[in-house]
Amino acid sequence: MPLRFKIQVAAPPQRVYDIVSDIANHGSWANPAAGLEVTPVSGGPTQVGSTFKSSQKFAGKHTGADLKVTKVSPPSTLAFDAVQAGKKPVTFTSTFTFTQNAKGTLVERTLDAKPANPLAIVFYPAIRMDAMKALKNLKAKAEGGR
Repeated sequence: MPLRFKIQVAAPPQRVYDIVSDIANHGSWANPAAGLEVTPVSGGPTQVGSTFKSSQKFAGKHTGADLKVTKVSPPSTLAFDAVQAGKKPVTFTSTFTFTQNAKGTLVERTLDAKPANPLAIVFYPAIRMDAMKALKNLKAKAEGGR
């Protein structure tokens, strides 16, 4: 079952989309405790098929993933898969939607794991905290013009 997170941002959708679609710079607004680093692999502008490598710390453990952009529809949607290798590889699909409203942009992020892991419920509080910290940092970055 996908996890859903949202935040209202006082900035136009294109501004917020531009920040999120700059995947190599996600570490600039991610939860600082994660120490997220993203390195472009394919190079060029973010488009369907663009690839990246990420490394971060989650729940005290270092982890990494291979990222691949799966949907680009500016300024409304951006999606990518993050495949974490291991004994049982897991693909996390992140989908960001940007909806203009009277207050600016409603940013919604859906996070879905395949195969689903029943232990995910145990990690939900940490996942929620991490995701909301990142969205709050994204909000500050988009509203501050940095």
